[in-house]
Amino acid sequence: PHIQHAPMEPRAAVAEWVDGKLTVWTGTQNPFGVQQQLQQAFRISADKVRVIEPGSGGGFGGKHTGEVAIEAARMAKEAGKPVHLLWTRAEEFTWAYCRPAGLFEIEAALDANGQITAWDFASYNAGAAGLDTPYKVPNVRTRFYTCDSPLREGSYRGIAATTNNFARECFMDELAALANLDPLAFRLANCENPRLRDVITAVTDKFNWKSRRKQPKPNTASGLAAGFEKGSYVAACAEVTTDPKTGFAITEFHMAFECGAILNPSNLRAQVEGSI
Repeated sequence: PHIQHAPMEPRAAVAEWVDGKLTVWTGTQNPFGVQQQLQQAFRISADKVRVIEPGSGGGFGGKHTGEVAIEAARMAKEAGKPVHLLWTRAEEFTWAYCRPAGLFEIEAALDANGQITAWDFASYNAGAAGLDTPYKVPNVRTRFYTCDSPLREGSYRGIAATTNNFARECFMDELAALANLDPLAFRLANCENPRLRDVITAVTDKFNWKSRRKQPKPNTASGLAAGFEKGSYVAACAEVTTDPKTGFAITEFHMAFECGAILNPSNLRAQVEGSI
């Protein structure tokens, strides 16, 4: 689906014109890009536009563009005095852009031993990040198709890697069932990438995957998935319970993440915990 960024800090800006020069204060991930957009909107040179970023709340890719800055600047120019503009939550959902929606068509072939012999993956609209399969397959075709969207679309955290990995891992579970193999055994049987194997092995060991699968609890299921993007590898296990009255609940979650050399351990932990 399309997904709205819906940051806790809505888009906001203060704009002021003085002697034909524009200053805008706005929470943005891309101040130089916003400056260029203001130049284009008002047809003025870069030396007449200043963008001040006073500190921004979560953006997740949604604060790359400067619509609220342009809107505030237009009103300030008309009013002849500084204008403070704050989008409401309703305006966020009405005007801000969404993560691209995605459609996926996947086909694969297996041999008698549960080895993937062919892989055909088509991703529509979502994007090309994380498109290729990290698993061992001799015959591969991957395709990405751009599409027209009824809604404005733009960058969202992880962009297409989240959806391409999600589609692929869902299909890996379907193939494991087709091969009559445990999802972990099926992935390891089709994985030569040492970094991917390491995160899968690490997380399933911590999760006690094999023992849980042998002795499942009532109304409880366990899931496994792995993925990659920008030179990093990740695997996760989840235990989910169901209740007819209350619905689903995640009772346990483990994640293994390997990104190479770690420069800031506390920041990395915050990023991973935040993603969970």
